[in-house]
Amino acid sequence: MKNEYLKKLYLAIIAIQFLLTIFYFGIIFKLADTGVIGVPMFLIFSISSLCLYIGALRYFLNKKNKGKLLFIAFSGLSVSVPFLAWPYPPAFVAALGALLGVIGWRLNDKQNIATSLLNISNG
Repeated sequence: MKNEYLKKLYLAIIAIQFLLTIFYFGIIFKLADTGVIGVPMFLIFSISSLCLYIGALRYFLNKKNKGKLLFIAFSGLSVSVPFLAWPYPPAFVAALGALLGVIGWRLNDKQNIATSLLNISNG
């Protein structure tokens, strides 16, 4: 019961971060277009954001390999935070995404540890 509540809460916060990313994506694209941030950093932000959303969806659906995607999202978004005109809103969107990536990665690890402990005790 508690785990299902955490999953729904996590997915709700991911949805908020997704809406913020959509809202600020034009600004982030403009930053890349004008040369304020480099195109590689824009690509890192975009790919990491996609990894975050796919990993969160896989976490909610109990699919495999979600931890790797969430770790990639955490790593990429963490790297892109200083380059997205810190302390302006696009950087906060990336920071929130990095935070959600590491939280999802840790929740996934705890779920895997709990599952393996249950298998050991039952088996």
